[in-house]
Amino acid sequence: MTELRQVLPMARAWIGDILERHRHAAKSVASFGFKRLPDYLTKETLERARVVLLDSVPKPPLSAWGVAGMADFEAQEDDGITFQHMYSLKHSCAADESLHLHELVHTIQLQVLGFEQFLLAYAQGHLACGGYAGNPLERIAFDLQGRFQQSQVAFGVERLVLEHLNRTMGSDP
Repeated sequence: MTELRQVLPMARAWIGDILERHRHAAKSVASFGFKRLPDYLTKETLERARVVLLDSVPKPPLSAWGVAGMADFEAQEDDGITFQHMYSLKHSCAADESLHLHELVHTIQLQVLGFEQFLLAYAQGHLACGGYAGNPLERIAFDLQGRFQQSQVAFGVERLVLEHLNRTMGSDP
């Protein structure tokens, strides 16, 4: 935990740089005109969240910062990654509505938990729960993404994310 807290200033600066570098290219999720997402997420969430399309998604240099146990996270090839209110997707995934939903789950988690608590919870979940697939913050994003892909009836994503955070992080996330 101490090790993770020590890298927070570096993470904040690195993420701030990413956000600034891509600020002009980022578009609201609402501007993509998806047909189903407005039935699952509020208009405010779809307007607030920003998307930038890139050839590859940026990854923080955790190993270089001295964070042990995250090399698998750094090495995996992801289609998307979320930093605060903005997420990056590979160009080839721009039309994947369910992937947008997955990343939107992370923007909601970040909004509720705040920057520091989200990063600490994400790293701790990764380290304590067997990596990316076991991470509680990823599990809910994958669960809701799968439900979205299978569903015929809309459900409230924000409400389900809040319920999950209350269950996994205590009554006051």
